[in-house]
Amino acid sequence: EFDSVEAGQDGTNSTAAVLPATTLEIDITKKVEFRLDASAQVGVPDTEDTNINFLATLSYEFLKDFDLDLSLQWNRVGQPTTDSGGETPTTDDVRLSFGIAWDF
Repeated sequence: EFDSVEAGQDGTNSTAAVLPATTLEIDITKKVEFRLDASAQVGVPDTEDTNINFLATLSYEFLKDFDLDLSLQWNRVGQPTTDSGGETPTTDDVRLSFGIAWDF
């Protein structure tokens, strides 16, 4: 159910979905790790209503419990909904982030 929709549009969306997901982890060296998470929400029977998420992270252990992380995330919305202002969001969103992680 959508909070804001254009006049005359239905404010709900109902469909079945298949939710495939996978994770890949590779230790490149003793201090460097790579992780890839991929998931999707595939609409059934409307496969154009598919949402996809990829997250790739490269981690470098610089102290015993601390890592420097560089992540790239890609999200895709198959059928974005137009808001009440008449604007439709883009289908793709890409983010690059850098951070410090504490493993405890």
